[in-house]
Amino acid sequence: MIAAFQALQEAGARADPAALAGGIWEALLTTAAGMAVAIPASAALAWFESVIEGLRHDMEDAATRVFLAPAPRAPAPLHAVASR
Repeated sequence: MIAAFQALQEAGARADPAALAGGIWEALLTTAAGMAVAIPASAALAWFESVIEGLRHDMEDAATRVFLAPAPRAPAPLHAVASR
């Protein structure tokens, strides 16, 4: 678009639509190329973030189970077991 407007400025009052078309074509082409990169990258980022969120949730659940688990019972003394 910059090239198109520079051509328009240089042409002055006798602007040629064909001179603008080249710059517009270039802008559309670079926009399409950028979208071709940005859309898959955005999809990959969303997938990666969902995987990380799932792992975070699993780790949080595991930590909660560790801290909320009942305390292990102390083993019975040997003399109590032997007297039975």
